[in-house]
Amino acid sequence: MVEHYESRDPSREMSDSDADGKGRSEQSYDVGYKRPPKHTQFGQGNTSGRGRPKGSRNAKTLFHEAFARRRKVKIDGQEVKESMAEIAMRQLALKAASGDPKAIGQFLLYAEKWSQDEDLPTELPKHLQARNDQILKNLVQRQRMLDELDEEDDDEQE
Repeated sequence: MVEHYESRDPSREMSDSDADGKGRSEQSYDVGYKRPPKHTQFGQGNTSGRGRPKGSRNAKTLFHEAFARRRKVKIDGQEVKESMAEIAMRQLALKAASGDPKAIGQFLLYAEKWSQDEDLPTELPKHLQARNDQILKNLVQRQRMLDELDEEDDDEQE
């Protein structure tokens, strides 16, 4: 059996002021690791030292809950329930399509990041396919015209 004895510290000896009970708590309090001086501690009734209340959610949890929340939205005249994340991405795509430079930059960053993870759909919807074909056709015609002009300029210079 091991007995523990406290070593006596002469500076802690009871003085005359300790005999009446005053000042004893201040002298017997050890200052050290996780025991700050009493005068720097938060006093009773001070709400600053309580910390986060039990059951409260942190910012990350609140963010995920807000993004997962579903709302009714009208898309092409039909009311659909979508998460806030889906709504935000749809808005970003619409702003990018309207020509907003910041939205285009952000949208391209997402496209680059996520296109490496999985394949994006390569087929356009039918109503956009005809428009896309016309644009490509015009682009090829312009390129051919530019090539012919370059050839004529080369022939004239020789």
